[in-house]
Amino acid sequence: MKPLIDRQRSTISGPYGTAPTAQVQGHAEILDEMGSLHQLEHGQAPRYHFVPVSADEGAHYRLSESLRRGLHSVLSPYSGNLLRHAYATGGEIWHLTRRQHEQALIDNQPRIRYAMVGGAGTCEVSAFIVFTELCHRVDPSTIDCVELMISEDADHAFTVATLQDGQRIVHDHWTGPQACRWEHYRFSDRSDCKVAMSWRPGEELPPGLEVHVAQSLEDESTGYDLRPHDTPDMPPHERLLSLMEEHQDAEPGIEKELRTETDCLLTPDQKAKLGLGPHDVIVYESPDGTLFSNDFVPRAHLDEIDRLQLGPDRKQLIKRCKAVIDWKERIHDACRDNDHAKIQSLMQERPRDFAIFCAKVANEIWQGFNDDESGLSPPSDQMKQALRDAGATVDES
Repeated sequence: MKPLIDRQRSTISGPYGTAPTAQVQGHAEILDEMGSLHQLEHGQAPRYHFVPVSADEGAHYRLSESLRRGLHSVLSPYSGNLLRHAYATGGEIWHLTRRQHEQALIDNQPRIRYAMVGGAGTCEVSAFIVFTELCHRVDPSTIDCVELMISEDADHAFTVATLQDGQRIVHDHWTGPQACRWEHYRFSDRSDCKVAMSWRPGEELPPGLEVHVAQSLEDESTGYDLRPHDTPDMPPHERLLSLMEEHQDAEPGIEKELRTETDCLLTPDQKAKLGLGPHDVIVYESPDGTLFSNDFVPRAHLDEIDRLQLGPDRKQLIKRCKAVIDWKERIHDACRDNDHAKIQSLMQERPRDFAIFCAKVANEIWQGFNDDESGLSPPSDQMKQALRDAGATVDES
């Protein structure tokens, strides 16, 4: 199929910056030094839908890169409540978010204060930082106001800039840097969106990031331990399982807190309402020919995103971790019943992709056999072999 539109431009950019030269077609191959985020996530090349925008609007999209840099100058690039980021960090970013929240409650301080010292982000934290940065970076002659907005039903926060001509631009850096028109935004069809903070040109600027960072560093209450508490070389899915087991009685649990969004742009159903296909991707075109799309991502960063991606098997990661915890509890039940056959059977059915966890359970059982108070009768040779196969270090002495 021939491309609908064929453009050669000197400036093609996305939220991570520009490509020096690139070919953008309506249907397929793009970008010398950039790649397609849509193709990475969906396995199919996008069909680009070009939208003309004003020069002022185009300038807003070009702010995305500097907003991203400002955000990551004070905040971890990982969001504390996204499943793929929890996986990438072995659950540590989620654990850090929880500790920040708990410490904020103890000290009766805003949670943002703790995130400002290299902590974990959530949509609320990233929206506050983007709002602050945008107020200081935007050309005030081009806008009517900047607003930090919250949707309670969607449990999401984001920043919106309204231009002088009434056009609304969303800046959302929760899952990654994104900028788009309000009508091209996932949460724009919600009626519960409320303004939490606002700034208009002529009003006093909100304190800059350096003020918040200084307050955080001077406040002794931020001096709690943010270091990871697990073995750093443990595979991510094993560390995530370990954290889930540690907090399995907590409410809400990790499986209820982690979300699976990969972006905050239009869903396929929302695209259909606008007459767009599921693989249509929007490209904004400024009067000078400059192109911007959230789909244009440097190939080096695509490699990083690919590493963080949750493939079809990992999308069931939380469910699999819960099943492993259930497996361990069934083994403990069999130990209480002194049911050697059941223990041995469960060991043979062990979840082999969680080898470290299984070895830990096998060693615990072996210790039980050596504990006179456990009530377990001596293990058979077959049981010893089953424990060895599961990774236990069996001491025959």
